[in-house]
Amino acid sequence: MTHPVSTYRVQVSPAFDLHATARLAGYLARLGVSHLYASPLLTSTTGSMHGYDVTDHRTADPQRGGEEGRLVLAEALREHGLSMVLDLVPNHMGVAAAAENAAWWDVLRLGVQSAYNRWFDIDWSRGRLLLPVLGDGPDELSRLRVVDGELHYYDTRFPLATGTESLDDPIKVHEHQHYELVSWRRAAAEQNYRRFFAISDLAGLRQEDPSVFDATHAEVLRWVAVGDVTGLRIDHPDGLTDPAGYLERLRRASNGTWTVVEKILEPGERLPDWPVAGTSGYDAMAEVDGVLVDPAGEGAFTALDERLTGVGTSWPDLVHDCKLDVATGMLHAEVRRLAALAVEIPAVEEELAELLACFPVYRSFLPVGLEHLDAALAKWPSLLPCYWHQHELFCARYLLLQMPRGLKLGFLVSPSVDGEVPTMIATRLGAHVIRGSSTHTGARALRDYYQLLVKDQVSPVITPDGPSGPRFRFKPGAIMLAQISGRPMLPMAYAASSAWLVAWDKFVIPRPFARIAIAIGEPVSVARDFPISDEAALQALQAQMERSLHEQFRLARAALG
Repeated sequence: MTHPVSTYRVQVSPAFDLHATARLAGYLARLGVSHLYASPLLTSTTGSMHGYDVTDHRTADPQRGGEEGRLVLAEALREHGLSMVLDLVPNHMGVAAAAENAAWWDVLRLGVQSAYNRWFDIDWSRGRLLLPVLGDGPDELSRLRVVDGELHYYDTRFPLATGTESLDDPIKVHEHQHYELVSWRRAAAEQNYRRFFAISDLAGLRQEDPSVFDATHAEVLRWVAVGDVTGLRIDHPDGLTDPAGYLERLRRASNGTWTVVEKILEPGERLPDWPVAGTSGYDAMAEVDGVLVDPAGEGAFTALDERLTGVGTSWPDLVHDCKLDVATGMLHAEVRRLAALAVEIPAVEEELAELLACFPVYRSFLPVGLEHLDAALAKWPSLLPCYWHQHELFCARYLLLQMPRGLKLGFLVSPSVDGEVPTMIATRLGAHVIRGSSTHTGARALRDYYQLLVKDQVSPVITPDGPSGPRFRFKPGAIMLAQISGRPMLPMAYAASSAWLVAWDKFVIPRPFARIAIAIGEPVSVARDFPISDEAALQALQAQMERSLHEQFRLARAALG
């Protein structure tokens, strides 16, 4: 594999296409660079000058020279001993021109029934997909027209749901679609699909779904396989649900092709342990910028800013206030979606916005980087209950992803917890909810649980939530995870009073969550005449369950490859 020594960035566009870029090859070789660093080359929105709004992952962009131009460029680079690093955009697709994006068009036409619905991170709870494309006028919907079986708003086209073409009134036609056209001003607070920052024309892709990854990477991976592309620059990995998982899948699919990421890092922040060669260089550029800035000028510029704005502030306060403005302004809709997962927490939207504003880094990857969350909580202590809840949800999702296929996940919820939120979470995860019925502790709780199990009753179960020894110390309100099957079983359930509880390598539960019980494991055989009054036997059973649990974790990791 040829690693870049130096690269030369070329923005390929309709005005400077692949053929024009190919003619640069000799010049670049004389400059001494090793690689052409090309902007995204897949088909993008008509007229796009940048290519980050991909509409079709199956082809090289015809307006930039298409496949024929791409082959000409690849041959020119080889002729001059050069290679190519390609800019790849996994996080989002361009949806401004819906008719040019077959996947998005199908979702608009069929709604949740579309085979492409799984491609996009859409919240259908409000019933329709909001498209913030209308102007400010009070009668913008009156400008809708039905033309050739499509709904038109000026020159923007939208598909029609089956059976709605025959309606006479365009406004009534609109009312029967899977999407709702609304004012562009409503996007900040009401947008119900994930997007790139606050750009509604760029809809987020669910790369955590292997089928989405395969469909959106097949063509670029073909270019890699034939040697036309020998390096990848990944755009905006921070937008992905699971950047580490995505990059590992990409590493395997590309046979370890040299890859860097456009990761935004704060000063002193380290790149996560991802299978990449490094970042695309923003952190290095910041160091260079620092050399070019004379710190002696800080006082003069601060005075100028205060005179122009009439406001005196510090750098930390300015950073906090700007982040809070974004969280409560242009990204309010995203904060609201998070808040919906913790509706029982008072003023949860405001608390989450403050958490984001206090966070010292751009993106969290919990449980990795818990020190950053600790720093945010230290600035805003009232966020702790919200943090607890979000971490419980994270644990649930993480463990569900790690479980081998065919196993089930369940929630054991203490009686003091409102059942609505756990039920909502479980529904989204395809899991079960089992409500606790009493409060017992330690060995007594284990005995009671056993008695229910030998009677072939998996519900209700006993939730230990009072004082006890270090192995069975649970607090009220804990959400506990368990494997629930159709047969009696006794999974390991424990929490620790120590600072850390190690579930498996790299997955730990920090001190505030020692109250969370994890219960995933193979069924443990328990005879019907088990001496439930024998404390030593109970402790031995507990040890057996613990071994089963850790073995299950090992098997789960192995199943993931």
